[in-house]
Amino acid sequence: MQLIKKISRFLSQSGSKSPTVHGKVFVIISIIVFGFAAVVFLYSKWWVPNQKMRELNWWEHASKDEIRRVSHQVLRFPIGNHHDAFIALEKIGNAESVPILIRALKWQDQPGEDGFMVCTTDLLP
Repeated sequence: MQLIKKISRFLSQSGSKSPTVHGKVFVIISIIVFGFAAVVFLYSKWWVPNQKMRELNWWEHASKDEIRRVSHQVLRFPIGNHHDAFIALEKIGNAESVPILIRALKWQDQPGEDGFMVCTTDLLP
């Protein structure tokens, strides 16, 4: 709040200053706003869904539609809890899941020589 007051006071007093000062202030404010928006976006679209998939209590109480929705959100980014999302969508995926799965599978490592990958969880009922 203090920063906003200082910036508005600066802008009201700098009528005689060159336009480059206003341009610099605009750039600084833009960086702050877009940085905040990026943090909010990543928190709500990446962090929260990945944290939900880590909680056993959530798995036990979430509906199939919510599990599907969260699995889709997790698979929209190259980094995350893809393993559990793949397992969930194997059981409850629908037509909307297909393009998401195809894109996310391209990010995965190939299985070992024996054709298997390690499976660490099976939380779905």
